[in-house]
Amino acid sequence: MISNVFLYWSVLLAGILVGTYIKKKRAGRAPKWFRVLGPLQTAALGALIFVLGMGIGADEQVVSSLSEIGFSAVVIALSCLAGSIFLTWVGRKLTGLDREGRLPGMDPAAAAASADPKAVDGDD
Repeated sequence: MISNVFLYWSVLLAGILVGTYIKKKRAGRAPKWFRVLGPLQTAALGALIFVLGMGIGADEQVVSSLSEIGFSAVVIALSCLAGSIFLTWVGRKLTGLDREGRLPGMDPAAAAASADPKAVDGDD
């Protein structure tokens, strides 16, 4: 168990280091192909959730006790949702970010230009 957690954190750290290295080598500009990472992450997350659902559905003990744990599961899920929303709100207030994640006084046009995919270096 601990070795799996160590493996997951190591892979995450390696990805962070590689991404940082690539961005530094390109003078702070991400390569064009980095734009596919967001949709790729979404697809991978969807696949993981689907496989998790398959595993839960295949477990006879979980399926047979679903009526007993159903209400508790809904309460836990809604509590997690409410906690996430609340902590996001608190974090935004503590850091001074607005609803779009910008600092006060930040020019929205400049922020949009920096997030524009056309502004990403096309060499690759």
